[in-house]
Amino acid sequence: MPYLPHAAYVQAREAYCYVDSDAHFDILQTGTLPYTGTIQGIFPRVVPATYPAGINLRGFEIICGTVFADADSADVLGHSTPGHLANIKGVVCAIVHWKMASQGGRGRVENLLRRWTQSTHRQLLRAYRHRSLSEFCVGGIAIPIGTAMLRFTYPNQFGIMDSRVVTRHTQPAGVTTLSLRREDGYINNVPGNVHKYESEYLPFLAAEATALNSAGVTFTDVEPGGHQLPVAFRPCDVEMALFV
Repeated sequence: MPYLPHAAYVQAREAYCYVDSDAHFDILQTGTLPYTGTIQGIFPRVVPATYPAGINLRGFEIICGTVFADADSADVLGHSTPGHLANIKGVVCAIVHWKMASQGGRGRVENLLRRWTQSTHRQLLRAYRHRSLSEFCVGGIAIPIGTAMLRFTYPNQFGIMDSRVVTRHTQPAGVTTLSLRREDGYINNVPGNVHKYESEYLPFLAAEATALNSAGVTFTDVEPGGHQLPVAFRPCDVEMALFV
């Protein structure tokens, strides 16, 4: 049995409405990237007409995944350019800004940029290759944001570990046994929580998605071009439903 009834998962996932209208980043064409230019605003489903340079979450997933794949391929071949490095920095800062939009996204990006070094992009590419949460936690990136890096670069496999989901659902249900800050449920940035993301939290999301898909449950989402379509649940979709 899924953690929530099928209809509750569908209703909650379709109600997901986390918006970052202030996100702003540029993507340079370095190969065959499907989205380039200035992006202004990240929206869960429909991009408002007042944000002609905005993108929705499915489009943002494509941007993040293709930018990392393109930069990784160039790095392996020894063909990295300043454009590849700029694109990595752009999408990483956009992920940080989006994740922390309700908690001072711009300040968190500034903190990351202050810690950015000449080796940061290589550390991030290594994390991408290894699909490694611990390696994504560089330059002030904490565990929740590290899981967001995995979620947007590999959206079919990973989901965000957010304190809202943890404190409302997975900890009370005994799904996770994370170390949390007592006063506010913040996920402590300790190695044990990295391990428990991999051994407790992510397997739960994946099992929920598998159960929903095995039952033929779908929800309506919006593809980057703005068209609605029925889609299956992924681990990230389970997390988004539980976030609501």
